[in-house]
Amino acid sequence: MDCQVLIIGGGPAGSTAGKILAENGISTIIVDKAKFPRDKVCAGGLMFHTFIDFPYIRPFIENYNFAARIYSPSLKYRLNLFSETNKEPLMAMTSGRTDFDYNLIKLAKKAGCELWEKNKAQKIEISTNKATTYLQNGERIKSQIIIGADSVHSIVNKNSNLQNKWAKDDMGLAIEENIQLGKKTMDNIYTKNRCVHLFLHFNDLPGYAWIFPKKESISIGIGTLIKHGNRMREQYSRFLNVLKRNGLIPEEFQTQGFRAALIPLSIPFNNCYSNRTLLIGDAAGFVSAITGEGIYYAMSSAKAAAETCIQVLKENEFNAKKMSKFKKIWKKNISKELKLQYFAKNWVLLNKKRCEKGVRWGSKDKKLEKMLATFLMGRFNMKGIEFRVGFHYIRCKIKDKFGIL
Repeated sequence: MDCQVLIIGGGPAGSTAGKILAENGISTIIVDKAKFPRDKVCAGGLMFHTFIDFPYIRPFIENYNFAARIYSPSLKYRLNLFSETNKEPLMAMTSGRTDFDYNLIKLAKKAGCELWEKNKAQKIEISTNKATTYLQNGERIKSQIIIGADSVHSIVNKNSNLQNKWAKDDMGLAIEENIQLGKKTMDNIYTKNRCVHLFLHFNDLPGYAWIFPKKESISIGIGTLIKHGNRMREQYSRFLNVLKRNGLIPEEFQTQGFRAALIPLSIPFNNCYSNRTLLIGDAAGFVSAITGEGIYYAMSSAKAAAETCIQVLKENEFNAKKMSKFKKIWKKNISKELKLQYFAKNWVLLNKKRCEKGVRWGSKDKKLEKMLATFLMGRFNMKGIEFRVGFHYIRCKIKDKFGIL
């Protein structure tokens, strides 16, 4: 065998799995079609729970956002959220995926993981006693396990006996552009709290538009379902005009062109493991369906995959039944919150009336406002959350009926 575990894809999912496996003495190779550092389309926002589970990423953070303003579809109502302490931000921002991913891959290499850059995987064969990956340059790698961390177009998913397919209504499209403004302008417009701005159902486009402030720049963009992709260019132009009118970007700003990326907005594939094979990160749908934030869930699924590999390698059995340990681990850790976010996407985010009502209620009800801030920070306690959400919904609905909200 060339290695015990081969990981295809060196993003946050692949590098996290590689780091953990190498630290545990597992011979691991990461194959990636690009050469690092390389860029990826991503706003770069991280929720607070990322630091709890992966504290070593703190040095890779550019700045923290301590406030957020959420706009209703009509722009009539605004919900202002603030962190209760200056130690617990609502959101953290990387300087960009170029540096963040490069830092993570360097940690994996430091732990002993081998990186094969500029090597694209073309074909995978799974047999009784090994997994074989054929690369574009003609080389092949034999391993005991293959981990697919290679995005929504995963070659591992397509070439193995998994072959999951995305539902059209569960595939999102995001466009994004980074604008350099300088620290002084950032302090004036977005304050030292670096206020995030979220526009729900902007101009009748299901999903949301955003401004994520960094230290000296902002990420602006729009995310929606892929079936509305033909409207994105026009809506982005309108969004820029709204931002100019509200003083959120300079009047003279001219777009340099946005970048686009596909994002799975589903719950993870039920079929995310097979003989000698695991899928993690975007490749399996480990993404928040309501925000599109995928870094935390990519890393969390990678951790579960690494733990699975360590167990099955000790047992020296790699059939689907043994590999199913992966599903048990990630379901225990993150399944409930991913299901909640998927429900919230379908019930609220894609419904204009509920978005309007939710922001109006939150702007007038302090308890609901606090719950939304906790949700945005990624600090919500999943125990009994259905009851708490239901309770607040019924309470606000009754207050609204009697004209209190």
